Amino acid sequence: MLALLEVMRTRAGKIVESKETDELYQTSLAKGLILQDKSFLFHRWDPQSQTLVMDKKQPVSAKKMEQHLNELLEMMVDKDLIIRFHALKAPDAQKERTVPWRLQVNLRSDRAYELLMQLAHNAIWMVVGATMKQHTLAQSPMATMLQNMTGQNKGKGQGKGKGKPKQKTHTGKNAA
Repeated sequence: MLALLEVMRTRAGKIVESKETDELYQTSLAKGLILQDKSFLFHRWDPQSQTLVMDKKQPVSAKKMEQHLNELLEMMVDKDLIIRFHALKAPDAQKERTVPWRLQVNLRSDRAYELLMQLAHNAIWMVVGATMKQHTLAQSPMATMLQNMTGQNKGKGQGKGKGKPKQKTHTGKNAA
């Protein structure tokens, strides 16, 4: 995570320092990574056009983005901050170019969580070829329906709740 944030900060810095005539600035502007004032905007998925569109959220200025990234980098040095950071599946070059990752932050680190949520859906992640969104904790309606259809939610599982203890049956010579 430290390496990812360091690369993100370096690349964002190059974009911010570029001149309006530079190819890097022009490409960043054309791809919707930045606005003309070099602030980083937020995207949302538009299902009708099947593209990312600019969100109504207030863009993050270049100076504020630099502060956020520096603060995150300082926090990531703490080894207890990141609980889990791993790929959810192995990359497959023939089938997909996208590999989802899960980043789990310690619940006691309010500021790190707050910063990451502020940067969710922001174009800053595009400088490293990524996107970031908050993981939804609720089970999807389709998963719930499938669970109901397979009957896996009927009754209590082993070890759940207080039930009658099972009677031990004795077998063998001394059984009465």
